Amino acid sequence: MKIGLLRGILRGVVFASVVVFYRPVAAQEQSAIKAVQAIDEVVVTGTGTEHYLKSAPVQTEVITGRMLRSFSGRSFGDILAALCPSFDIAQSDMGAGLSMNGLGNGYILILVDGKRLHGDLGGQNDLGLIDPADIERIEIVKGASSSLYGSDAIAGVINIIRRKHRDVPFVVENTTRLGHYADLRQHNAVSFTVGKFASSTKFSLQHTDGWQNSSLELYRDKIYANSTTQTVSAYTNERIEQEFSFAPNDRWRFAVSGMYYRKLLQHRPGAPRWRSFNPLYHDQGYSVSAQFKASERAKVLFDADWNRHAYYYDYYLQYIDEFYELSMVGDRLMRVPVHTVYFPGDRSTESDQRRWTAHLRGVFDLGETHRLSVGTEWMRDALLAPHRMMTPRAAANTLAFYAQDEWNIAPSFNVTYGARLVCHEQFGWTATPKISLMYKAGDWNLRASWARGFKAPTIKELYYFYERAMMGKLRIYIGNTGLNPQRSDYFSVGLEYHGRRFTFSITASYNRVRDMIALVGVSVPPEFVSDEGTEFDGAMQYVNMEDAEVKAVEATFTWRPGAGFSIGGGYSYTDAVGHIVDDEASEKAGHTVVERRVLDGTAEHRGNLRVNWTHDWKRYGLTVGIFGRGQTERYYKEYGNAPAYMTWRLTTTHRIGDWKRWRLEVAVGVNNLFDYVERHPYGYNYGTTTPGRTFFGEVTVRFGQQPNKRKKR
Repeated sequence: MKIGLLRGILRGVVFASVVVFYRPVAAQEQSAIKAVQAIDEVVVTGTGTEHYLKSAPVQTEVITGRMLRSFSGRSFGDILAALCPSFDIAQSDMGAGLSMNGLGNGYILILVDGKRLHGDLGGQNDLGLIDPADIERIEIVKGASSSLYGSDAIAGVINIIRRKHRDVPFVVENTTRLGHYADLRQHNAVSFTVGKFASSTKFSLQHTDGWQNSSLELYRDKIYANSTTQTVSAYTNERIEQEFSFAPNDRWRFAVSGMYYRKLLQHRPGAPRWRSFNPLYHDQGYSVSAQFKASERAKVLFDADWNRHAYYYDYYLQYIDEFYELSMVGDRLMRVPVHTVYFPGDRSTESDQRRWTAHLRGVFDLGETHRLSVGTEWMRDALLAPHRMMTPRAAANTLAFYAQDEWNIAPSFNVTYGARLVCHEQFGWTATPKISLMYKAGDWNLRASWARGFKAPTIKELYYFYERAMMGKLRIYIGNTGLNPQRSDYFSVGLEYHGRRFTFSITASYNRVRDMIALVGVSVPPEFVSDEGTEFDGAMQYVNMEDAEVKAVEATFTWRPGAGFSIGGGYSYTDAVGHIVDDEASEKAGHTVVERRVLDGTAEHRGNLRVNWTHDWKRYGLTVGIFGRGQTERYYKEYGNAPAYMTWRLTTTHRIGDWKRWRLEVAVGVNNLFDYVERHPYGYNYGTTTPGRTFFGEVTVRFGQQPNKRKKR
């Protein structure tokens, strides 16, 4: 960890030194920002094509670059939770338990520059793969987007648009952030263009020593004092990415890229868990892409990707690992123990996920009233998990075809409709149509949409089989090869107002998911029960619920009263419930008994507020921002609810100097102004894992030349 930390600091110093020698960024930065503010934001996620935000056919929420700079977020998860009321994030060592209007990670598709983020950790997302200092803006589309993006998009799509320096002769930048608990965030980038060739190199590092909110821990129904388990574990991650592109003319552009990511968590040995290993994650990704612009009205795009996410145990003490395999002994399925001895320095593979994708699409303007998007996509998911599945290896292939038409019936009326035809090798063919309507009346937009979603069971949901201590209980987790795919119908109506000083939107939605897959408590299977009983506290299995219904209302606003002030915020109400047959109660009653339960991870009310003041002098600019985030109790049936909370944050951003080729920006802030901390024992759910009031400082230095005078591609 210390070596990785030192390496990151040294790299940051090298990049910063280069900046100082060249007297770093662009002279017209402030005027450019003001010019961008004067025009509308351009968005791409809702339709896959560019539109101004206020006239986009599909409703899209945008977290702008200006909001990102004034907030100065520590992580992507912090940004989402603070700036968008739809999201709730429960952090853990296994990643981020992300929820969007009551639906969890598995129903949210995260894209980076339009490509799927790969890095599933136990059904959660490792948001450490995303460098917050590299984000230009974030686009969010609510509801089923399966006609355009396929599986995983029943709740919605988050598209992270990263900063790009194409057609710029040379740019080098460094961002260094320091905070409490040795919290270090490092971002470095170098981009240059030579003739028709361009290169972009990016490096990021994140580190924390972790913290402990309580020395008590609930483990196996017992409270232990002097626990060594941290509320947030110490970790270090590093990510490096390289992209080369070549544009021989205005019609063609080719690109290749590669990425490597490593994350090591450090657990403190001791009671009550007495760990002997640290979790280690390795990710790789490689991509090739091509774009052909036949004319101003037609272009074709192709990309192919290979991604790998590997999860290991890195042993620092000798350990005898006892796990079990299921095999037939005579005519009975039995649990057969297997023992493996690990020594310090050994490493065991817990899971190895790989994904291949190939995507070909075309966008064609047909006259002045139609824009047609058509495409085909192939995806193969494979999983190797020798200790965690009923079979060591499993794979699934999906082939899809889709088409979408953006039809401007009149200058004030747009209909965007389309469908996706999906062929899953295990579950066959299915179609997911979608239609969105938008009527414009001056500064007002009236919207309505309907979309059908489809999501096949994941390999983990089908085949996973492992033991795990969770929230003080030792349970066995069981996959289910009898699962059915999930299908949904999403309806929404919304009203928007886009004025010069005031914007407002309110949207009501209803999302019904049939055959929803949920992890529920079941009886311990017979093969895990001996004559002496069982050592497990219970069992959890993936099952299809009868259905689930999510009703949501969300409102957001932004007001610019003048004098440099900007006030914004949002509120989200969610009613998310599922219906499942209670087999035990049905047997006792002699008829089917359906249980109504709130979906795990649901908070009924969430809201956020931000107030910014900005003023620019000749060689100095200041932004002061106050951000508040609160929510009600988060529900969990098996593990106990997480408490409600409200936290506030103060950030000041200082833009220093007025030079033609360089930019210097300093951010200083206070997290959790009123020092809210949850002190209950580890093992119960936390509403927020904040350690209390902390301070941070961040410095960004960028040197760059003006873009080449080339025709825009």
